[in-house]
Amino acid sequence: MRFFMFMAFAFLVMPIGTTAQGSTSEVDVVIKSVDAKGRSITAEYTVKDEKKSIDLDVSRKAEISVNGKDTKLDAVKSGQTAKIVYDKDLQIVTKLDATGTGEVYRFTVQLSEFGDGKIQIEKTAEPPKEDFEGELFTFSTMPHAKAIKGKNGMFRVVHDFSDSNDLKESFFERRNISSDENSLVFTPGPMEKDNDVKKASKLVYGKKLGLPLIASFDVVKYGGEHLTIDIYDPPRKFGTLHFQLWAKDANLENPINLSAIWLENDKEGKRHGTDVFKEENIRLSERFEKKFRLPLPNAKISELFFLQISTIDGAKPTTISRLEVQGRLAPMFGMQLAEKQGKVFVGGLLPNSLGGKAGVQPGDVVLAINGKKPKDTLDATNLLGKLPVGEEAVIKVQRGENVKELHVTAE
Repeated sequence: MRFFMFMAFAFLVMPIGTTAQGSTSEVDVVIKSVDAKGRSITAEYTVKDEKKSIDLDVSRKAEISVNGKDTKLDAVKSGQTAKIVYDKDLQIVTKLDATGTGEVYRFTVQLSEFGDGKIQIEKTAEPPKEDFEGELFTFSTMPHAKAIKGKNGMFRVVHDFSDSNDLKESFFERRNISSDENSLVFTPGPMEKDNDVKKASKLVYGKKLGLPLIASFDVVKYGGEHLTIDIYDPPRKFGTLHFQLWAKDANLENPINLSAIWLENDKEGKRHGTDVFKEENIRLSERFEKKFRLPLPNAKISELFFLQISTIDGAKPTTISRLEVQGRLAPMFGMQLAEKQGKVFVGGLLPNSLGGKAGVQPGDVVLAINGKKPKDTLDATNLLGKLPVGEEAVIKVQRGENVKELHVTAE
């Protein structure tokens, strides 16, 4: 039976681009399952738009690589695409070159300008649809990201983390985060006491985001316990949308709990939360989707937000292979503004900041931003944040007795 399957496999796939040399053939497949102990794989291939599946034995001496790195068969995952070379005489796979991360759990959060939202989770090996229209755009501050500039100030930015430089460039804050060949690794330590978040593993995206917003990230491995997503305004005065996924074990195949809370300060400045939704015992064998609404007036939200992903007290590391953000990006100049004696001035600069590269120095008094005089630090922050990304900004500063106009492209 196995001999017949191999003969049929070789015969069917030869017309669709399979190459053959001597007693070997090379075939493009999708890995459906792997039995590392039994040294076999199940592969899917296409013949005349029809998908077919076949079981293949793998030689113990086979050359195996994943994303260009030599490895063992147990590193190959279902959902990965692969080129396999098999010996037709011995009827066994002699080489397997797999790419991609395989099946992932894709988390997608959407939030409109008027407070309506949706979260969905699906297990998939399919890449997201490339349906965002616009022009290619390169950020000088994160050149390894894949960005498209669309209409009305909308951007689509994709980070696949195949380049470790992307981790260094694209995030405002990171704690207990590392990277392997293709993923970010969240490795929180155990909490020593209640509400101790110092051991959390946290990532804050390096761009402020305006609504509407779509954020999507792919979880390759889930470490268990808490995985959270926060969408919040930087001063945390407007509010925070806090999603929390919780599962006792490190396996999303088992039931999970998912909740969303809206956090804001009351008139006395005390923080309190309003439940947006709670879902228990969700099974992700099928796509999960939940629509919600923030407990806010049905009016346009103009605030800018940060996106944060974090894990707390996971039994094992959580790995994320891809992050995609769609929204109105607000520029970040890396200038820490302060106010004294009625003057707005630059209190400090972040390393490699756009402001610093433009010539801004600590102590400079900000006289105008694109011709508008800021009333206070909040007004100056808003003026900078509303500058169109990709366009030049003019920052007029006073330095001692001198007045300077500094030009910088908003990013």
